[in-house]
Amino acid sequence: MLSDLSSYNQILVFSLVFIYGIFFDLVWISVVMKPLYLNELGNMVELNWLPGFLFYCLYSFAIYYFVLCHLPSGSSYFLLVKKSALLGLVAYGSYALTMLAVFSFYPLYLALLEMAWGIAMTTVIATLVVATIGRVSQMFG
Repeated sequence: MLSDLSSYNQILVFSLVFIYGIFFDLVWISVVMKPLYLNELGNMVELNWLPGFLFYCLYSFAIYYFVLCHLPSGSSYFLLVKKSALLGLVAYGSYALTMLAVFSFYPLYLALLEMAWGIAMTTVIATLVVATIGRVSQMFG
C-alpha cells in the first residue's frame, strides 16, 4: 500500500519528479537515442536546450499532477504503475505518432522505441518518487 503523498511538501515531490526525469531522459537520449537518431536522421539532429527544458518542466508537472497528486491514500503499486504507464504512453505516443504522421522518413521502430521508453521512464520516475518519499518519511517521520 502506498502512503498519501498530499501530506508531504509538494515542492519536494515535484522536484524529485523533475530531477529523476531529467537524469533518466538525458542518459536515454545521449546513450541510446543519439546514435539511432544520427544514423536515421543524419545532420537533422540538433539538441536545442530551451525547448528540452520546457518539455521537462511540463512533463514533470503532468507526472506530478495526473499520477502522484491524484493517487488515493492506501493505493496499490499496481494503480501507480497503471496510471504512470498510461501517461507515458499518451505523452510519448503522441510525439512518436506525430513524427510518423508528419515525416515520411521517420522510421516505425524509432516511434515504437519512444513509446516503450515513455511507458518505462514515467513508471520508473513515479515509483522512485513514491519510494523516495516513503524512505524520507521513515527516516524523518
